[in-house]
Amino acid sequence: MQHFLARQKEIEKKYTVKRLKDKLDINERCCIQSKRDYICTINGKHYNSIFTVSCENTSLTSNKIIQKKEKPYKCFECGKCFRRSTQLTRHKRIHTGEKPCMCTECGKTFTQKGSLNSHTWIHAVEKPHKCKDYGKTFIHSSDLTCHKRFHTGERSNKCEECGQSFTCRSQLTYHNRTHTGEKPYKCMECGRSFSQSRSLTSHKRMHTGEKPCKCMDCGKSFIDNSALRKHRCIHTGMKPYAYMESGKSFCEN
Repeated sequence: MQHFLARQKEIEKKYTVKRLKDKLDINERCCIQSKRDYICTINGKHYNSIFTVSCENTSLTSNKIIQKKEKPYKCFECGKCFRRSTQLTRHKRIHTGEKPCMCTECGKTFTQKGSLNSHTWIHAVEKPHKCKDYGKTFIHSSDLTCHKRFHTGERSNKCEECGQSFTCRSQLTYHNRTHTGEKPYKCMECGRSFSQSRSLTSHKRMHTGEKPCKCMDCGKSFIDNSALRKHRCIHTGMKPYAYMESGKSFCEN
């Protein structure tokens, strides 16, 4: 009870709450029926409970930073600012290289819990559809069908704009966006947009510092498989890009 009264006095002092009944005579008190008999002198609103005054003002204060788009949490390493302390904590791991979130299945580590959760899905999901030629497995039969077309060379999905053909419908969908300019996948961190979800996934790793694709020969890590494949040419000696005029070949395009 003492704690309750102390809290009530604290709120009255902080928000200069006035009880209407204290300012009315006995006849006026009978008329208001004590429905909303507290008034906050900060916002002028009426409340039926003194604790409602505290809750609403606290909510307004906590949302004030977001409404004003302030970023009070600054990284002293690079100067980047954030709205929440948790965002700054995750960002700092880019500089420190810290990866506290480990997959108990394979030992792979990540900078944040969200990335680990996305990764663990790989281990949890069954892949019953298997390619008889290469042994690769897939979650959906449609993915296996699409994969088989890489062996046969079949390209049944044709672009009506330029005539280019693709093995999978999804490839055609992505290709069509080169004509329309559509980029539906947006990074919430910097506002940059992409035509493919995987491009956004790779881009996000630039913010988080995550490099999940590791070279088995030297241990160096990369943000996506494309960067890893280019790097692997150093070890294998492969030069897949040829310049027809000079006859020379290169690791990168």
